[in-house]
Amino acid sequence: MIAGRLAIRNAHGLRVSLSGAAIGRGATLTPVRGFAAPALSENRVTFASPTADEWYAKSRTGIEQGFAISDRPAGRGPLKITQPLSGNAQAHSQAGGQDVRFGSDTAGLRYGQLVVSGAGGARMRASMSISGHHLTITINDAEAVYPLRVDPPARPAAYTVIWTQAGFSDV
Repeated sequence: MIAGRLAIRNAHGLRVSLSGAAIGRGATLTPVRGFAAPALSENRVTFASPTADEWYAKSRTGIEQGFAISDRPAGRGPLKITQPLSGNAQAHSQAGGQDVRFGSDTAGLRYGQLVVSGAGGARMRASMSISGHHLTITINDAEAVYPLRVDPPARPAAYTVIWTQAGFSDV
């Protein structure tokens, strides 16, 4: 994994990669850039940038990818985080936009249980969608107190996670 890229493959040959997050509103999305060297702590690697921190944590149930957005992006409308998708799995949104499933229930990856919270823990309405080769998280942040924490864990069955820049992998 490099800053801004998560690659997962499972025992059934499924490959999914999320990369290059961009954050903004409407059609004005700015790529997250300027990552510092990764900070590694036990099961978590964090990439800090001036606009958003991105982290990945491994647990016995899967991989958590998250974002911490320090300041409200300029503009109107809901906040969006979009990431290009690649790999060999079909993606489809489920559970009213709370989950995205790649592949099948038995040989796939579930990216879901989306939770977005602001300072003090107040939760925001949010959803995930697939459009072409992009996954987008849309957040109603009109009443939000920043910073925001965006937390959709990925739960694959029998997986390999590639964290190359962080210096370790799970097979």
